[in-house]
Amino acid sequence: MPHLLVVESINDTERNLEVAVGPAPGSNPSPVLANGKPGYIQPNLAVICTGREFPADGKPFRQTFLFYPKSDAVEVTISSSGREMKQTDAPGSAVSHMAVYEITRPLSELANPIDPPAKQRHLAMFRPSTNAFLREYGYSGATVEQRRASISEMFDYLHFLGFDRFEFHPYSFSRAAYLRSTKREETGKPDIFDDVLPMAEQSGISIVPRMDSLCFFATNHGSKRAADNIWNDEPINFQLTKDGKVPKFFEKAPDPLRPPVQKLLLDMLGDMLKRCKGYKCVPGVGFRAHAAIGVLYVNSHRLNNMPAEESGYSKWDVEQFERDSGIKVSAAHDDPGACYKWLKANAWEKWIDWRCRKMRQWWLEARDLAGSHGKQLFVRTIIPGTHHYESDKTQWY
Repeated sequence: MPHLLVVESINDTERNLEVAVGPAPGSNPSPVLANGKPGYIQPNLAVICTGREFPADGKPFRQTFLFYPKSDAVEVTISSSGREMKQTDAPGSAVSHMAVYEITRPLSELANPIDPPAKQRHLAMFRPSTNAFLREYGYSGATVEQRRASISEMFDYLHFLGFDRFEFHPYSFSRAAYLRSTKREETGKPDIFDDVLPMAEQSGISIVPRMDSLCFFATNHGSKRAADNIWNDEPINFQLTKDGKVPKFFEKAPDPLRPPVQKLLLDMLGDMLKRCKGYKCVPGVGFRAHAAIGVLYVNSHRLNNMPAEESGYSKWDVEQFERDSGIKVSAAHDDPGACYKWLKANAWEKWIDWRCRKMRQWWLEARDLAGSHGKQLFVRTIIPGTHHYESDKTQWY
């Protein structure tokens, strides 16, 4: 059964607290787990943030967290996440009270009924990793029965909250995971689509599988095999800044205008569309447009506040612009800094407009690919102006 953790924090200043719930030392595994073993245990982790959207008013601030214990005793750890806008020497991991309650009835009996009007907005929960939702609801994910029991609990949780949609990354964060998925019949590995889609169809939860930034799939991120890196010998497929560097956050950022990069996105979307064929619970597939780690030209406070306009100056990019626009760039094409200065002084608006049109064409191809399968294309981002870091307020995430 799920349990409810209530945490009361001291709302006297900005605090970013991490609350982790895991098995207590010496505790016994829950009897519902496969083989009586907890398997890999992902601690239930939550974050409490005050001092921004929740002003520091000096009053008690309470938050509640539902968790599914895998043992007969749990340990709650409170720590600071270190994400405060203004870093100080004072520790941020302060709470005043905690309480734990057991939910005595299944969540399936406590669903929040929704009488949808003629037009309804969807409420979705998103999980970036399949490991998390297969193992966070009291089960181990070790067998097909364990995986599907966990998914069933998760769908009951969504109904309890009044949510009607679930979005996730079927390939997590690595090209190796994507390759395993495309060769699932050869590897015999568990298939997340086979686990999730039939159950979603029956439960009334809509599903949107989507992929994260291309930086995770253009390199051998998540795999020790060099063969998983499709561009080992083609560094031209990565972005080049005006300073002649390849921007990197997590992994190197691919150049969104290069044909192999665009093909990678379309191939991955195409694989998801094939897997979802015939399922009415899947309205579409999607990808993440992130201005710090790829799909877009990158920029971020994590990259010394470099604006996106300063990335994308490889010889190939400049020559493609010349070919399409008829404008001769009178600077050495193998000198990114010289090309940037010439374009800034002589053809800036046409250069930026060309890049935007090329990106738009690529995204429209993705939209049409989804449409050819009777599905929509969802692009996940954060609207400019809402990010906490000043240097990122004009950017897309």
